[in-house]
Amino acid sequence: TTLVDQLLDNRGEFAVHWLTFWNDQLRNDYAGTGYIDGGRKQITTWLYGALVDNKAYDQFLRELVRPTPASEGFIRGIRWRGRVNASQVPELQFAQNLSQVFLGINMKCASCHDSFIDDWTLRDAYGLAAVVADRPLELYRCDKPTGEIATAAFPFPELGTLDPALPRDQRLARLADLMVHPENGRTARTSVNRLWERMMGRGIVDPVDAMGNRPWNEALLEHLAVDLVEHQYDMRRSLFHIATSQAYQARCAEPEATVGSDVPFRGPLPRRMTAEQFLDAVWQLTGTSPDAPDPAAAAALQTRPDSAPAGVRAALVTADPLMRSLGRPNREQVVSTRPAELTTLQALDLSNGDVLAGLLARGAQHLARSHAHCSGSELVEWIYRTALSRTPTDAEQAISLELLGPDQSEIGLADLLWAVVMLPEFQTIR
Repeated sequence: TTLVDQLLDNRGEFAVHWLTFWNDQLRNDYAGTGYIDGGRKQITTWLYGALVDNKAYDQFLRELVRPTPASEGFIRGIRWRGRVNASQVPELQFAQNLSQVFLGINMKCASCHDSFIDDWTLRDAYGLAAVVADRPLELYRCDKPTGEIATAAFPFPELGTLDPALPRDQRLARLADLMVHPENGRTARTSVNRLWERMMGRGIVDPVDAMGNRPWNEALLEHLAVDLVEHQYDMRRSLFHIATSQAYQARCAEPEATVGSDVPFRGPLPRRMTAEQFLDAVWQLTGTSPDAPDPAAAAALQTRPDSAPAGVRAALVTADPLMRSLGRPNREQVVSTRPAELTTLQALDLSNGDVLAGLLARGAQHLARSHAHCSGSELVEWIYRTALSRTPTDAEQAISLELLGPDQSEIGLADLLWAVVMLPEFQTIR
């Protein structure tokens, strides 16, 4: 528990690590569609501060639903250029994003027509969209006007209602109240289920955006949700609770047949690093991290200079083609989970892509200078200890020395670095 406490108490590193997760969830990024013409707004400074300060989750949600100027980018959505499908106007984006992230509801289908995959209807989607609308909002079915005007409503009326005649700001305030009311277990269950999935590789309800599905352990989900509420929505406390559990510390399960509500929990799933984790690990190994973060991220860090991370992390830079191919989304919409399967593009970029090749070449130059005093065997052992936290086997040592060659060339060193970072042992979280 001491190590878990130390990691969670490192506010800057904690914030940057979870910035990736919340940037995906809240469709926040440093560049992309909408930023050039002002049709989209970042929330980086607000989000980083909220994570550094461990803002209580109920207050975190309130400031997104009824936003401050610093946090309004989430509900503002993207104002696309030109004419778009009616289901993609900002008000419908609000309904889709809010319901998906905080309630585990898929409103995307219901934004165009009554859903074919669950019980949500067009009126449900437009009812939530009307909460944020500052004008009468006509229902469009499959992009055709119906003549019906939406009535602002909360999608779970049994938990409370809001008065559609209230001004916009008061409607949003009432919606925020309903979202975080202690009797609204849906919000708490959705949030702890996302944390469990992030830590374990599989949600208690799977997939995490279908909270209407049956959990594989109802009592566990209820316990974590109640614990979150009873501890004043302290998300770090929930992470501590999960990380110090026997379940989290159990041996990893085999990945086959480990998803679905009917499959029992057998342990955390082994999973590949995210794009950001992979780049951070390679930068640390090779000493080649960027000199500065993206300007927007730099501005966010300057608001909390006492807690800024020690070096530039991948979560703080604009995505390059390698990060994109490894799964970092463009964040034009909410991404709650990233694809886990290896793609052809990823295989090509990892095997002979220019970005990784250039990075490893620069890393080889750096290590050749910084370890010029080391013998080949010492350099190989340092690389294995740094990358894999172990010494090389005799066979690995022999192959590595052969790659380095008698003159320890930079080309041979780059090849050795590539061979090590391609190991599943390097790329897999177990």
